[in-house]
Amino acid sequence: MHFYDVVFDSCGVDAELERKLGFQKIGVAGVDVAVVDLDKGRGAAGGAVAVGRDRGELISAVKGGASGVVINGSEIEKELIKAMVDNACALFIQLSDVMHYFGIRRSRLIYRDWKLFSYARKAGLDVGFLTLARSRAVMCSYMQMIELAKIIGADERYARESISRVNGALLVRT
Repeated sequence: MHFYDVVFDSCGVDAELERKLGFQKIGVAGVDVAVVDLDKGRGAAGGAVAVGRDRGELISAVKGGASGVVINGSEIEKELIKAMVDNACALFIQLSDVMHYFGIRRSRLIYRDWKLFSYARKAGLDVGFLTLARSRAVMCSYMQMIELAKIIGADERYARESISRVNGALLVRT
């Protein structure tokens, strides 16, 4: 089984780092996959991963062909999840925040992600786990990603499958 992740170019990814962390490929945001921050006012192009808080902007991105969504808000938006199901758009949970923060803030993030993961899976959405790291300090090996996914609510099988199949769909073009 091959594993995949997406990080920002500030991480300085190379083949040696991919091998050490156990990934087939670590994609670079903006190079290997488009990642658009909707909170900064940029519309999402088709195939991009849309990141943001605003429900309306995220729904618009999903209907516009976004391949995935990272929800930064704290509430589960049922209308957004429905739009994602209708448009075969994957949900991605960002793990770098869990790695970066500590204490009560980390606990709140894990709880939010657990609720989001549970709701999305019940709705039939594919859920992937990406670090979207901005520095090597918050990058994870594939095993660490699996363990974080399990903390968030995935079982071992689903965690492995999502980091392989769901994440791989962003990076492997057939």
